[in-house]
Amino acid sequence: MSSSNLPSCISTYSNKLVDLCNNFVNTVSWNEEYENRLCEELDIIQQKNFIQCFEQVTYIVGYMRSQNIPHVLRGSGACSLFCYLLGITSIDPVKENMALARFMNFHRNDQPDIDLDVPHYYRDDILKHLYEKYPNRVARISNDVKYSEKTALREVMRKYGFRKQLPRNFKVEHYFLDPNDVAKIYAEADKLIGEHCHWSLHCGGIIVYDDKVPEKDILKNNQIKLTKYDVEEQNLIKIDLLCNRGLSQLWDIEKKLVHEYPVNDENVEELFRNGDVIGLTQAESRTMRKCVMAIQPKSYKDLALCLAII
Repeated sequence: MSSSNLPSCISTYSNKLVDLCNNFVNTVSWNEEYENRLCEELDIIQQKNFIQCFEQVTYIVGYMRSQNIPHVLRGSGACSLFCYLLGITSIDPVKENMALARFMNFHRNDQPDIDLDVPHYYRDDILKHLYEKYPNRVARISNDVKYSEKTALREVMRKYGFRKQLPRNFKVEHYFLDPNDVAKIYAEADKLIGEHCHWSLHCGGIIVYDDKVPEKDILKNNQIKLTKYDVEEQNLIKIDLLCNRGLSQLWDIEKKLVHEYPVNDENVEELFRNGDVIGLTQAESRTMRKCVMAIQPKSYKDLALCLAII
């Protein structure tokens, strides 16, 4: 977008932020409301030093756009006019009267949480591209899985020699006859509860480091032993690349972006009102079916309410 089409206030910000503004792909009819909203967001981004976060996300979205890979912004990021103008989301938050504070505000110092949904069969390609563009700088975060009551009991029972498969609702005394062994197993397992059990791969969180991934944090391949809480505490930039099977199914049916579909469709509305939702991702559970039949959604906002409830 030409800088001549942007509000004059933009020139008062840092060069990096102005450069990002010159990459706007969506347009609005600029008026006082839009200008005030954009300047508020730019004030926060510059003051809180969030520019790099938006640079990284804008690059990833631009790459997906160049490869014709559909994406949808999930969560509070859709409340940002800056995200809309950069093409990160297709939702105009000013038009939809969405409050910015859920996404970022002057009282929060943690990096903006930007979650991108992509069809499941494209994510590995996106990750591969990032690994190649930023060699030794991209890492996927982990979940620190703790011992629960059952997993702790299983672990201690293995220590005491029992290594067969156990049913869900097992009792130690059904497998150990000595009351002393039973008491010891329960006591040792109780001490394990809440302790680290193992690392699992986070569903989509990635970090692009300025330099190489710290060796002390590497678990294996591109996985690091940092959780989303560690990332927040260290104020690192985390971007979630999430697989969305519903988006995959939609893209398989027709190569059309989500925002290109009609906002209202009477046939679709009737299916929801009748509870005819079998086969629809995130809509076919028993509770969701009851919800749509009770609310009788007549618009996507009604449907969003159903999703929020369930």
